[in-house]
Amino acid sequence: MRNYYLRKWYEIENHVLKLNLNNDNYRTYNNIWVPYNKGGTYRKWYGNNDFVLRWENYGNGLTRSRNENNQYYFKKGITWSFLSSTHFSCRYFPEGYLWDVSGSSYFTSSQYLNRVLGLLNSKVAKYILDILNPTMNYQVMNIIALPFIDCNCEILVKKCINVSKQDWDAFETSWDFKKSPFLTQNAASLHQAYNSWSNEALTRFNQLKSNEEELNRIFINLYGLQDELTPEEDDKEVSVRKADQVRDIKAFLSYFIGCVFGRYSLDEDGLVYAGGNWDNSKYSTFKPNKENIILLTDRQYFDDDRDIIVRLKEFLTKTFDPETLTENMDFIAQTLEPKKFERGTSAEDIIRTYFLNDFYKDHAKIYQKRPIYWEFNSGRNKGFKALMYLHRYNTEQLPMVRHYLHELQPAMNDLIEVDQNLLDQETTASAKSKYRKTIATLNKQMNEIMKYDQILDHLSQSPVDLDLDDGVLVNHDKLQQGEKLLSKL
Repeated sequence: MRNYYLRKWYEIENHVLKLNLNNDNYRTYNNIWVPYNKGGTYRKWYGNNDFVLRWENYGNGLTRSRNENNQYYFKKGITWSFLSSTHFSCRYFPEGYLWDVSGSSYFTSSQYLNRVLGLLNSKVAKYILDILNPTMNYQVMNIIALPFIDCNCEILVKKCINVSKQDWDAFETSWDFKKSPFLTQNAASLHQAYNSWSNEALTRFNQLKSNEEELNRIFINLYGLQDELTPEEDDKEVSVRKADQVRDIKAFLSYFIGCVFGRYSLDEDGLVYAGGNWDNSKYSTFKPNKENIILLTDRQYFDDDRDIIVRLKEFLTKTFDPETLTENMDFIAQTLEPKKFERGTSAEDIIRTYFLNDFYKDHAKIYQKRPIYWEFNSGRNKGFKALMYLHRYNTEQLPMVRHYLHELQPAMNDLIEVDQNLLDQETTASAKSKYRKTIATLNKQMNEIMKYDQILDHLSQSPVDLDLDDGVLVNHDKLQQGEKLLSKL
């Protein structure tokens, strides 16, 4: 059952997300969405900012019979996950947040906030908490029961928060994401950009680890626990990310898709379009697709913006030295499928296959089953696949998808004729077998497309409006009206 009040921040229109409310002005705002602490995975200092809460009727619908704890609404504080199966971890959050028990919160004066956070993320806090509450549930009463000895560690804690925020904002699931970190490296090629980013991430990781060990040392000495604890940390206790070539190349391809649909622009930092009024002037270096659709095909049928590899090559020539285009395509392909690339499969084929088979799966996973790019899918034979951007959807979307499908059909028929002519001219058994398989696959895809066309035709007759406030789950079902139109969430 859907939750009327709760969404991932990227499901809604960006202009209704309010990030800077405070305890003095929140009663003046209405019908907006606000950040919501709801725990999350192990992460220290900053992050796990995934959820937003519907703020309507000036918040009256969110409380019980009384305004519970409203003196703390939208104040900055410290949050942690109520249930933790690994290490205890706390995070700073600025003004503008609400919370629930899953993301319990602690409030104190600005003078002590960072000092308390330093203690809570130290080995000393974990050691004492295990004595006070030897379970996986960390409640507010457990945190309040911790003995606090003041120390001057504020500068060190601020450094930890800043480093952690830099890491969090380097990925597009942060609302403060600016651009792919590869494009901040001033590199001529994608490989060079990755290497530079890898060094940057490693420096950040080592800096945070060093800072945390220094904080451990301070609090161990302060609490006299030198015989029980050591300040050193394992790498797994440091919660910022090192570079990961496969993950980061896939993230770069996701950013590319965002630029194809106008969510991002090479001319402006940050989120450029997520609902509201479209502004063409924000896109000059790399133009988004006009019709909010891009085809995912197993081969190239078109040489314009309908084809994903055509667009990727254009994107790479705009973001790196055009002379490195082939090198960049090879680097992407070698990262995605090193064995296939080594055996001689072309870079274009590898990348095309990734978009056809795996991009949407990766996207849905990263966006925690609330994808913003939806995949039209005709079925198991992959006769027709295409992506659209949810926030650009309108009631003309399905007729436009159907138009693209009708353009694809004659192109596929032409390919069948070409392959049939090549088959007729072949003399070797192996080559004949290859062409027969290709033709058989294309015929299956054509039959599948014809059935899919009927679904598109039916749904186009009764177009539906989507309200982004309803969230991905509701809208994904609503658009399909009981038909199999889209890939599953």
